[in-house]
Parts: sequence; structure tokens; C-alpha cells
Amino acid sequence: MLGQSVADPRTSDPEECGEGGSGASANDALLTAAGVQPGEVATLQRELQQASAESKQWREKAAREHGQLEQSKIATAKRDNERAVLRNDLRKATASLTDQFIS
Repeated sequence: MLGQSVADPRTSDPEECGEGGSGASANDALLTAAGVQPGEVATLQRELQQASAESKQWREKAAREHGQLEQSKIATAKRDNERAVLRNDLRKATASLTDQFIS
């Protein structure tokens, strides 16, 4: 850093920012100074997009499976109700037959 001029960050003049028309942007200079390798940001952005897409797929799958689970719960409740009705009918029929044979 010794011997290098530090540009005023409030200015927009490339010459004053130390760019000197070399094609390097201020962002690139800051990223390099922070130890970020060239292309690393783009790679991380692609990985983030891929992870986001995968996350969306998992959420959609979970939502479908949740819907199937809810449908299964409803079907089970209906079947349980039908079974209870059949048991009740069977008890009534058994009681009726028992009454006929006892009388």
C-alpha cells in the first residue's frame, strides 16, 4: 500500500479511482483486495441458483406428499367410520337374533 495513491471513493472519475482505463472495475478491485478469485462470484451465483432450484423441487415434492398424506388420513377416517357403522349394525343384528331365539 506504500507508494500507492488511494482514490477518493466518492468520485466517479476512473482516473481518480485508479482504474486508468485498464478495464478493471472498482468492484473487481475490491473483490481482488478481499481475496476473491476471478470468476468465484459467478461460480457461487450459479451454485446458488442450482441450490435454489433443487430447494424448490424438494418443497414441491414435500407439498405433493403432504397432500397425499392428508388424502390418506381422510380415507382412513372414512373407512374407520364405515367400520364403526358396520359393527353397530352387526351388534343390532346379533341382538335381534338373540332376542328372537330367546323369546
